[in-house]
Amino acid sequence: MYMGESFKKVNNYSGAAGMLRWILGVVLVGVVSLTPLVFFPGFVDVYGFPKVLWLAIGTTVALVLWVAGQAVENELRVVRTPLNLPVALMMVAVLASILVQSPNVAEAFMGKGGLILALGVLFYIIVAQPVRLRRQILGGLIVTTLVLALVAIWQFSGAAQTLAFLPDFLRSRGWNPMGAPFALLVFLVVMLVTILGVARRAGETVRVGMYLGAAVILVAIILEGWLVLPGKEFAPRLLAPGAGYSIAVDTLKGVRSAVLGVGPENYLFAFGRFRPVSINQTDNWGIRFNNSSSELFGWVTTMGLAELFGVGFLVLRLWRTPAPDGAGQEGGQTASGIEKGLVPGLAAVGVAFLAVPFSYLMWFAGFILVALWAGEAGEIKRWQYKEPVLGVVLMVAPVGFLAASLYFGGRAAQGEVAFAKSLRTLAANQGVETYNLQIAAIGANPYKTNYRVAYSQTNLALAAALASQQQVTDEDKQKITVLVQQAIREAKTAVALNQQNVTVWENLAAIYRQLVNLAGGADQFALQSYQQALALDPRNPRLWLEYGGMWYGLGDFDEAETAFRQAVALKGDFANGRYNLAKTYEKQEKYQKAAREMALVISLVEPGSADAQKAQAELAALNEKLPRAEEEQPQAGEETKELIEPVPLPTPGFSGFGEIELPQGAAPEVTITPIPLVSPTPQVNL
Repeated sequence: MYMGESFKKVNNYSGAAGMLRWILGVVLVGVVSLTPLVFFPGFVDVYGFPKVLWLAIGTTVALVLWVAGQAVENELRVVRTPLNLPVALMMVAVLASILVQSPNVAEAFMGKGGLILALGVLFYIIVAQPVRLRRQILGGLIVTTLVLALVAIWQFSGAAQTLAFLPDFLRSRGWNPMGAPFALLVFLVVMLVTILGVARRAGETVRVGMYLGAAVILVAIILEGWLVLPGKEFAPRLLAPGAGYSIAVDTLKGVRSAVLGVGPENYLFAFGRFRPVSINQTDNWGIRFNNSSSELFGWVTTMGLAELFGVGFLVLRLWRTPAPDGAGQEGGQTASGIEKGLVPGLAAVGVAFLAVPFSYLMWFAGFILVALWAGEAGEIKRWQYKEPVLGVVLMVAPVGFLAASLYFGGRAAQGEVAFAKSLRTLAANQGVETYNLQIAAIGANPYKTNYRVAYSQTNLALAAALASQQQVTDEDKQKITVLVQQAIREAKTAVALNQQNVTVWENLAAIYRQLVNLAGGADQFALQSYQQALALDPRNPRLWLEYGGMWYGLGDFDEAETAFRQAVALKGDFANGRYNLAKTYEKQEKYQKAAREMALVISLVEPGSADAQKAQAELAALNEKLPRAEEEQPQAGEETKELIEPVPLPTPGFSGFGEIELPQGAAPEVTITPIPLVSPTPQVNL
């Protein structure tokens, strides 16, 4: 693998251009080797965002060095490979999906979309490098895989738990730099297949070392596999394949969404709109999934057929292009044809994309292996130019990209650090510090919806704390009014940043709901926000329960009945939904229906539990209002549920406080779409 030799010795660099190429080699090996290991506890997203940030900045630095090396020699070099066009099509499809379909472009660039674009640029840089540097990159990736395997074995052994100076998360048996055992398991399997394929074509000494490393990786795979078995502590909660297929198919029914998907980082929108009702009969009914059941269905849903076409074109080119023979791009670089050994690894990546959900390292491994394979099949085209100014012109775009990635990446990192600190101060019940840190986070990155949502909730919590004092001064009243207005403003700003995100509408509805009887019009604003949330997630029983609770609190029991009936129609064993429906029937003096629902509640809760006793007492009270022949009898229960009655409005935090005048424009800006009550496409079992 040449890992023991210096870059200068191996690649014989000299002069300014040679020095730039040497630095480029160091950067490329560093970026590829360290990306799987990068994490930062100071961020809210400890694992994903640091990797994307590191990769984006490292790739732009490499791009600047690559172009600068050519400019110094007054030369433009392009490597033609069979995969150049497919990768370009994939990047164009991703960029179009971000710009056209993503409701929040900034968040898309900071997530999956930005990751794929950065990896696409890195592909073109790697394929243009000498064969020995590409081997160094592969060697660095293999060493990184071995490090990850050793970390997994160390953590599983429990040795980290004996080190009291480590943070709690670093002492977990399932911890690794990728964030979750399942993500690491997939990566290790892909790399194990890759290593075994490469080892068959390596020299004898290297082959022995690689087989020993593969044995260590296999041990880590077995241990990580044990951790993610069903019923184990780190078992992943995955969307069912049939549900992922159903959501992908429903996405194709719109023209734009069929071509470009719903946008990267926007799977939650498609999940809410198109999830099958059958999910509500599973243990995962309360989960909102951000990823599909497999990356294939994820492609179709979030980036559409355009991205799928690019990926399919790439696979076709891989299939039809003969495996490289190790001759390299330039004479004198013939080696042992190790690149042929990458084919099993590429096949493993393909299987992973078909079988498991998205992870950052899956895309990373796929692009790097494709680039290393394509580099051997490439052909260098050179163009000499005499005007030095042309080299300066060629440097403008890379330097601009680097400046942009440093500026926006730095601002995003600053926001993550401030927001992570605010969560810690919130846990310590330090309201003022939380408030100020969230202001700093929003100032650094005003495009993150979760910052706005949290800040709106902080404002309302501080207002409630002031209002709950025994003596509220005029100054306090002014502060309360300002805080309430800021809570509404920030909640609406979160909606404006991403109107397709159901959670921001739920937050806005919750803000208004707590202001009912305190601010005129808050009740109608809350109902409008709930209706928009239901338009985005119409098959969510819990959301229908909250909507019905809003009507119940306002005293409109007919509307409450409609909402609660929809909740139990979506999930027949929803004990709390049936309990609320029974209470609504009781308010309507429909005692027979109320008793029937209460009897069903008893059958759904654990016998002898506090919930069961509560429901039995209420059923007895209802039976007293019925003729003896119509009394309902409880049945044996199976599930434990917490029974919660619809709550009065507003919440106790503002009880007794005077009326607040909402600012002009406080109403939610909604366009209510029809609420589909059944899934257009039945779920299938794959």
